[in-house]
Amino acid sequence: GLDGGELPMLETLSLKNVRVTENRLDGVMKEFSSALRASAVPRLKFLNMRGFRAAYESYIGGEGADALIAALTAEGRPSLERMCPSITLRSVKEETARVVGSG
Repeated sequence: GLDGGELPMLETLSLKNVRVTENRLDGVMKEFSSALRASAVPRLKFLNMRGFRAAYESYIGGEGADALIAALTAEGRPSLERMCPSITLRSVKEETARVVGSG
């Protein structure tokens, strides 16, 4: 799995229009975000999450968005060149909103 670091050659990860069976994305995004480390996916350049959603949520928000943005701005993150997220700033921490707003 991704958490074990078995994907050292992965350059593109597209989760476009993936619908998870969970009712909420927070737990799914926390687990996924914890695996977004350069040591796990050292060559990851493109992450497409447009349309990634759960049964009752159309966008990543709240704790899930906080976890994703924290992972993508942390030391040891993969050096993405491009990312296409579906994020809402509803219910996110102020720090997350600032990071997203600053580009």
